[in-house]
Amino acid sequence: MLYPTSVLLRIASESRVSQGRSLVRERRRAARLLALLAALFAACWLPYHVLTVVMDFLPTSPPLMTLLRYSLLLGHANSAVNPLVYCFMTRAFRHSARQLLRMPRRPGAAGGLAARALQRRKVRRRAPPSPPSPLPPLPPAHAPSSASWPPPRAPSCS
Repeated sequence: MLYPTSVLLRIASESRVSQGRSLVRERRRAARLLALLAALFAACWLPYHVLTVVMDFLPTSPPLMTLLRYSLLLGHANSAVNPLVYCFMTRAFRHSARQLLRMPRRPGAAGGLAARALQRRKVRRRAPPSPPSPLPPLPPAHAPSSASWPPPRAPSCS
C-alpha cells in the first residue's frame, strides 16, 4: 500500500516532536539534578564559611571551635552525599532498588532477594551442569623447554 507524502511527512514530524520532548525531559532532569547538587553543596559548606568569617571578628572560644569542627565535617560529608544523590536521581537505580527491596505480594511468597535466590536455585536444579571438557595435553614438540627460556635478545641498533 502506498502512503501519500503528507502522511509520511506527518509521521516523521511526530517522531521528531516526540524525540524533542524526550530530549527536553532529559535536560530538565539534568537541570534538576545539578540544582539539587548545588543546593546541597551550599547547605553543607555555608556553615563552615560563615563560622570562619565570624571567627575573624570574634575572639576564639572552645564552643566556637567545636562548631567549626562539626561544620567542617558537614562540608566533607557533602562528598559522601553526592554519589547517593546521583544514584537516587537515576531511574535505573531506583527501579533496581525497588526490585531489591520489594515486599512479597501475597502471604508466604518470597520477595526481593529471597525470591531471586530461590529462582536461581530452581534454575540450577532444572538444568544440570554439563561436565567440563578436559583440554588435550600439549604434544612434547610444543612443550616449552628450559633451554629455550629466556628467549635470545635481538641485536641492538647502536
